Amino acid sequence: MGRYRPTGRTTRRRSLRVVVAAAIVAIGAIIPASALAADPPLRVNEADRLGVWPLTEVGSAPQSRMFSIAAQSEQDITGVHLSTDGPFSIDPTYDCDGTLISQAGCAFWVRFEPTEAGEFDGRVIATADGGVEVSTPVHGSAYAAGDEPPEGTDVTPPVVDSFYIEGISRLELDKGRMYGWPRSEAHDAEGGITSPFEMQAKAGDGPWTFSEDEYGAMYFPTGVGQLRVRVIDEAGNASAWKVIPLTLSFDDVSRTAPSTSRVQSFSGTWAKQTASGPYKRTLVQSTATGAKSKVTATASRFALIVRRTTDGGRIAIYVDGKKDRELSLQSVSGTRDRSIIWQKWFGSAKKHVVEVRTVARPANHRKVLLDAWVIQR
Repeated sequence: MGRYRPTGRTTRRRSLRVVVAAAIVAIGAIIPASALAADPPLRVNEADRLGVWPLTEVGSAPQSRMFSIAAQSEQDITGVHLSTDGPFSIDPTYDCDGTLISQAGCAFWVRFEPTEAGEFDGRVIATADGGVEVSTPVHGSAYAAGDEPPEGTDVTPPVVDSFYIEGISRLELDKGRMYGWPRSEAHDAEGGITSPFEMQAKAGDGPWTFSEDEYGAMYFPTGVGQLRVRVIDEAGNASAWKVIPLTLSFDDVSRTAPSTSRVQSFSGTWAKQTASGPYKRTLVQSTATGAKSKVTATASRFALIVRRTTDGGRIAIYVDGKKDRELSLQSVSGTRDRSIIWQKWFGSAKKHVVEVRTVARPANHRKVLLDAWVIQR
């Protein structure tokens, strides 16, 4: 079921579908003589599983396939430029041009756009300063979308079941970015699904973009936006995009006035501090036992940002009136600003009350410094 069987009909050729097989083969780099004994400073390869797969009709939405480029040198690689040789191109949405820091990498997408039926060959190429050039060959074949595909060809697209951000890996508070690990679950009636999925984010009415750090964490912009994901099966059938809303905000704890994302209140002894390291350059501090800071918001995720110090105290986190856990704000290696001390994901956006309570500690370990909240809807 879902596999095409020939009917014997002849149909008029219209647009093309594509079957692509791309080999993960890193070609030796052309490098200066002084570096001949070393590994090539760059490596380019296809990032997802190999196989033959049909693409959508040319003229509507040519499909892409993910490749990656990695800097293998201990030195930063400058003048990096990506190009193609063949009936395909680098998707301009994904820009790896410029500089790759040592041991880092970048993922990008190649769009296949053949104009006639038959086999085709080409290369995905990365060049850099110093005469460096590496490439990976691509071979494929195309057939008209109206024609009958080979017998047994899988024509059933997979289905994306869920899409969510598993956890926060780091924050760039001043740039309005949260990095996290997106996760998606999908199924395919015919068997295998390629990995990774194609994931994109957009802020407001802006373009869909993709940005990933060297650890595979994707960044999400603050404000009102959306996330979307699709998956391609081993035959190359693409699922429909699964789109979910994303509203992300960073709120400094010292701002007690209600915002569009949360209502905050304090009880007990708290004092405002100004410092250069924290978000918005402000903190709220307490050395008293039993002081409370409460935030109420409709959200799917909360995260608390603090300053950790050698004399840091201890806090208890309560969620909707129930104790979630106790945490130490002590640092053994000096002051650490903008530390993600706690985060919790609820699966869907509902109204929650999160309360921070200071816990009794010896006099030299009572300092609690709260910086900011991350609130995701």
